[in-house]
Amino acid sequence: MQKETFEKLEKKVSTLFKIRICMWLCAAAANIYWMVVSFWLYAVGVYEPVEYAAYLRPRLYAGVIISVIFICISLALRSRSDMYKEQIRHSTESAAD
Repeated sequence: MQKETFEKLEKKVSTLFKIRICMWLCAAAANIYWMVVSFWLYAVGVYEPVEYAAYLRPRLYAGVIISVIFICISLALRSRSDMYKEQIRHSTESAAD
């Protein structure tokens, strides 16, 4: 494999890793948001289940859905990254021969 292709694959792997880190941080932020809202509702004295659920439920569901989607995309990107790493490993083995 040519040096340029090898460098392109390494750059793709590092880019995918950075994207995955950002996705995990966004998933964490989505969950932290609904937790903060939950603490805020208790702090302002919203204890009635009907009122509490009306405020929290949409944020909770959105946070969970965002997290699940981002984690699934991140796992798909990891498999793509592993494929690129395998190509890099094969190219270095064939270059060593």
